[in-house]
Amino acid sequence: MSLDVSQARDLVKKMKKVSKIDFSRVKEIADESIKKQAELAGNWTTKVVNDTLQVDIKNILSGKVDEVSIPTTGWTFHTHPRGCPSLDNCSIIPPSSDDMAIFAERYD
Repeated sequence: MSLDVSQARDLVKKMKKVSKIDFSRVKEIADESIKKQAELAGNWTTKVVNDTLQVDIKNILSGKVDEVSIPTTGWTFHTHPRGCPSLDNCSIIPPSSDDMAIFAERYD
């Protein structure tokens, strides 16, 4: 997914108005993944509302403890809940080699 020059300019104008980012929906999905001990995947988009960049989550797919199907289009995410007792006791880690291979296939 790439932006042309006009789209990039529009994005820069919107981002200048942003003073905070709302990750509340992302946190809900992460909490659900930990509670179920199942990977979740889906698509994410953003929109600017007043001075807030909102991260929206859509097309959620539920998987198993260490696997989930990932949507084939759009900007995607997936969780890794194995071994996370709570969202406060987990960390964001770099993508795995399998994750990077999927990214490379899609955006070559």
